[in-house]
Amino acid sequence: MSAKFLSPLFTGTLLGVCLAGPLAAQSRLYIQEPDDKFHAVSKVGGIRPYIMEGGKLAAAKGQRLVLKKVEEYLPVFVAVSDKDSMPTNSSADFSYAPTNNGVHFSAKFESRDFLEDVFLVLEMVIPNVGNKLFVYEIGRLEAWTPKSFSTDLALGQYMGSGTVVVHLFCAGSEVFTSEQPAAEREALLDRMIAKRVTAAKDAAPRPFFGSAPEYPAALRSSGLKGEAVVSLRVTAQGAVQDAVVARASEAAFGEAALAAVREWRFVPQVQGGRAVEMKVNIPFAFEPPAAGQH
Repeated sequence: MSAKFLSPLFTGTLLGVCLAGPLAAQSRLYIQEPDDKFHAVSKVGGIRPYIMEGGKLAAAKGQRLVLKKVEEYLPVFVAVSDKDSMPTNSSADFSYAPTNNGVHFSAKFESRDFLEDVFLVLEMVIPNVGNKLFVYEIGRLEAWTPKSFSTDLALGQYMGSGTVVVHLFCAGSEVFTSEQPAAEREALLDRMIAKRVTAAKDAAPRPFFGSAPEYPAALRSSGLKGEAVVSLRVTAQGAVQDAVVARASEAAFGEAALAAVREWRFVPQVQGGRAVEMKVNIPFAFEPPAAGQH
């Protein structure tokens, strides 16, 4: 990571803080094993799902995959771009039986955070057949580095028209993606944050959703280390308001920090079980990326 945020300053008090850890996902992938029970999929290697057995990862033996709704997404965002899906093996000659029994899918995935054990679930929604699930290992996503993926899905039967729904998981938990409307994502974050406010009686504000800044492209050849401090107001809903650069060793560091923080969401200050606004200073340290990294 080329930039990191240090301990935020809350009204003069230095507090250690980090982004929220893994949570339950909005959908969770399960596989039915020979014991007829459904086990949560924690990882995918190639196209093989892995589950936890006795505290260790083990290759699943079953075949039937299902998505089950649970309460929350992992508060991490992955951009999906250049997505393309098209039928394969289609017959244009209607004197023969239709052979539209496959789909080619391709896309690029980019995270602003370093992520491991990422896997993709393609949900084929086919009116005349039903939903089918296909899993693929994506593996590691380096921060700010797009990763391309493509595959050909063979259904083995005529599928007619349908749609492909993308689900992206990290260590078994579904993440937010650009496939979701921004308003929907914000509403879900509002709900997740409100739940944490309700569970707290007195608590300092803490970052919940957002990524560290990217090292400025204009300074990559300089090898400069630097820092910046962003001052902002955290609303009672955990939104960032009135963010400004308080100071920066280089203007570009301040601009990068400001751009990142404007997309953050917080669990707000809680006093007596009630969320309140608070001013926050967030210091960042910038390290030049290693060769070949962003």
